[in-house]
Amino acid sequence: MNPNSDMEFADACVSASARTLRESGECRGLTEIATIIEKFELETKSFPLFMSGDGVNLTGVFEQFRKIEREQSGHLLTKLTVKAAKSILVEEIQESGLVINSNPLTRLTEKICVEIIDHNLFGRRRNYIVKKRFNGDFDKENTWEQQEKSIIMPSLKKLASQLVKNTDLQFVRAPKHLGKKKLTNELLNEPFE
Repeated sequence: MNPNSDMEFADACVSASARTLRESGECRGLTEIATIIEKFELETKSFPLFMSGDGVNLTGVFEQFRKIEREQSGHLLTKLTVKAAKSILVEEIQESGLVINSNPLTRLTEKICVEIIDHNLFGRRRNYIVKKRFNGDFDKENTWEQQEKSIIMPSLKKLASQLVKNTDLQFVRAPKHLGKKKLTNELLNEPFE
């Protein structure tokens, strides 16, 4: 894939994520879930010996997440928020020496944006992409997916920062495009792949 098409792909993903956020109306339970993460992190910092291995019990925390999800009647963005929160906590436990430098709300909103792309693109279309583009090679697809996510991440962080500043999702917009816009004449003269 050429670098310009990578940028176009990244732009399309971020724009679609912003649209998904706007269409969802609101991110129900976001601040409550971020508060639960923050409380969990403070408790684990107070008792660092329990942070590694089997000492940490996430059952209670995950139950709090499930309660919020049930209260929101399975709202898609709330489900993705809960999934993002669980992922954050599991990663923290797996990397027991993890030093947390950013606020839980910021990390959660960034992870939500990644979950939106995973849900809408990589999750739903992975088998099609693997079959059509990578001839059934999941390893090549996974490498490509990780590469694309690394290109997308800076823009997703900017998108996430909008969520932190303003929870009214109707004003969320995709950041400035990464790729160079082409003139119609250039597009028409490109070879088909």
